[in-house]
Parts: sequence; structure tokens; C-alpha cells
Amino acid sequence: MKIFDIYCDASVGNNLRGACAGALVVERNGQTMKFQAVIQPTGTNNSGEICAVLLGVMNAISIKQSTSEPCRFNIFSDSAISIKGVREWIFGWIANANKRGNNILINSENNPVINQFYFKTIFNQIILNDISIYFYHQLGHVTTNYAGAAKEFHKTNGIPLVRLGLTSEEISNCNNFVDNKTREILRQFLATGSTTFDGVVFDIIANTDYEQVSDQMTIPVISVMEQPLTQNEHYTFALINGPNIIKRYAELVHALDYPSKARVMKYVS
Repeated sequence: MKIFDIYCDASVGNNLRGACAGALVVERNGQTMKFQAVIQPTGTNNSGEICAVLLGVMNAISIKQSTSEPCRFNIFSDSAISIKGVREWIFGWIANANKRGNNILINSENNPVINQFYFKTIFNQIILNDISIYFYHQLGHVTTNYAGAAKEFHKTNGIPLVRLGLTSEEISNCNNFVDNKTREILRQFLATGSTTFDGVVFDIIANTDYEQVSDQMTIPVISVMEQPLTQNEHYTFALINGPNIIKRYAELVHALDYPSKARVMKYVS
């Protein structure tokens, strides 16, 4: 089985203006497969982080479609909101949406979920492609205390890194690479407006139709993407739904493998 570790992170500009989301895809033999970045000129830290996870998911789908060999995909992010949202909170959000009879994901405080376009798209793409992905939260900006980071990883994800065949230093180095690279790309873009970085010409993505956006997201190395939908369109964007769909999604993201499984079970049992 091929194993792919996908590291997702995002950076924001000065005064939190603009965001750059990135994903580093590494095949377990140590060969770096691809680094991709998406710039959101009007993005926020949270929109950048969940966009990075979406970028990771789309890369996993692209790899799955390109090979007949079985693959395992591990997605790592230092954004607790993104990881918990994808593997835990989304079940409650959908339940609240179903109570209201609409497509709007509602959080535990009865407010619409921020950046729900990305959460819905991740959900839909995982279901449509029937792809199994493990989502792990890791500490960000770790440069020395690897033992402490490993302990926190075990606590948060319910599995020690050694069982994944990785070390805390390895995943921290990859996370820091994405963090630093997205910061460099965004800093240059905000300062100069240049669409070229390290000799790579940025592709411009400013579509409002997700199907067009998702098709393109798997192609460019670096992209510039406007916020894909208005706030209202975030709320009305369709979500694939139904009890069997929810249960299948839980299986595909291994929602019952994490410490939060007790909260998830009431939605999928």
C-alpha cells in the first residue's frame, strides 16, 4: 500500500489582510510529490486554514484517481477548527441544518458556521469520490519540544505517532515548510502584486462555480483564488445529505477512531 502524508497550513498578511493556503504532499518513501498553494487576496486565517485542508483533500482525490494501487492518505493540520470541524463537529452542524430544513450548517451556538462552503465541499468531495482519509491535528510552529508535541498529538488524535511510522520532528518540519513557504508567497504577492514566485507563474482562479474551481485546484502549483462564493451563497451551497450518507462519511473520515467518537456516535448510530 502506498502511503501519502499531506501537510496543510496557511499564512495571513499584515493586519490579517489576505491569506495563502498550502499543501505539501509527501509519499512515505520520502519523495516529495508536490507542493501547492492558493492565495486568497481577501481571505482570513480560518478561511486559509480550511482551504488548505480542501487543497489536501483534492490532492488525495487526484492521486487516488491516477493509480490502481491501494493508498492511505493522512492529512495533517495545525488548525483545530479545521480538523475538528471535518471529523467531529460537522455531524452536529448537519443535524442542526436538518432540523431547520435548509442547507445552512449551524454550530452549537445556533449561528451559521463560518467558511461553511469549504466544509461542505470537503464533505461532498469525500462522499462523491468515496475516498478514505485520516485527519490529524498537530501543533504548529514546533522547532524544539518534539517530545511535548508528540504527547499532544497522541492526546488529541488518540494514536501515537510511532504507530503512524512518523516522528514529531518529521511532521513538524513539514508543517513549518508549508507555513514558511505560504508566508513567503503571500508576502511577495501583497507587496508587488506579482503572479510569479520562484519562476512559477500563478494561475488565476476566480470562479464562483465550484466544479470549475475544484477541477483547476488539482493542476496549478500556485494559484490565486478570490473568495469563491458570497456569504449568502456559502449558506445555500448544496450539501449531499441523508442518514446513510452521514454514516458513510463517518466511515471514510474514520470519525469513530478519534477521542471524540462518543459525540459522533449519536449522529451515525
